[in-house]
Amino acid sequence: MGLEGIVSKRLDLPYISGRGPHWIKSKCVHRQEFVIIGYVPSSAAADAIGSLVLGYYESGKLVHVGRAGTGYSDELARDLRSMFDRIATSKPSFAKPLQAGAAKEVTWIAPELVAEVEFRDWTSDGLLRQASFKGLREDKDPKEIGLEQRPKMQVVSKSPVADAFKLTNPDRVLWEGQGVTTAV
Repeated sequence: MGLEGIVSKRLDLPYISGRGPHWIKSKCVHRQEFVIIGYVPSSAAADAIGSLVLGYYESGKLVHVGRAGTGYSDELARDLRSMFDRIATSKPSFAKPLQAGAAKEVTWIAPELVAEVEFRDWTSDGLLRQASFKGLREDKDPKEIGLEQRPKMQVVSKSPVADAFKLTNPDRVLWEGQGVTTAV
């Protein structure tokens, strides 16, 4: 449904309005594999990556989806840079032209590696929002990486009691005409 997340009240605490430990915010995130097509060098550490440049295949052509600039340790950022420098190449051809500034400082690499990426959402122009690298997927063929019709969503909870709640009125309609209830 594209919602940012769910706010719920802890069952073991009384209702109190406002922010506090009695409310739990569980954010929704998307997770998908993307082809690594380049990197931007780190501006803070020598011989390390600063962000990954990502894409997917559509009708045999690459589609650029933006960058993931977090999710790796300093050591992994250096290891990835070393790996990427061995497969550096010229700019690949894309299904559609890159947006202005998208290629700035990018070192392109052969599209041979697949990254699993967690992200919050898509921007209106088709780029990843708040993307975070989760790891390499050596079991995936980059040519088979396409855009998933509906990105997988999972609830990330900061509290163990979030899993142990009971809805008091699961059929309550929250938004008329959209079929959204508290049980969704």
